[in-house]
Amino acid sequence: MTRRLSKVELIPDSGLDAVQWAFDRIVDHRMTQQDILADFNRLLGAAGLPPISSSSFNRYCLLVREGAIKRPHLAPALDAGQPAILDAVFRQRLQAAVGHDTLIHIEAALVGLSAKDAA
Repeated sequence: MTRRLSKVELIPDSGLDAVQWAFDRIVDHRMTQQDILADFNRLLGAAGLPPISSSSFNRYCLLVREGAIKRPHLAPALDAGQPAILDAVFRQRLQAAVGHDTLIHIEAALVGLSAKDAA
């Protein structure tokens, strides 16, 4: 069954360091969730991003602790010489619908799938 991405998972790549920091603290169980959230929101603010609500952060923490979410990382960039995975018009429409960061993740996943098929 698929699920919607949490607000924390939808934070743009500019906030990746903050999300990784929070993920590591959640897994470590050495800080309270409230303390993690307070520091996480400070890190997001320093990156110019809006704060995350306690309810959104709580849902994210539950998913992390259940193992439903892996440690976040940057999606690999596509090589300049690599053929386009998506048609240019479809790519523009998809980017308008989901945003640039999500589009990059989708393209990286498709590249990975096509590499598996070629092997």
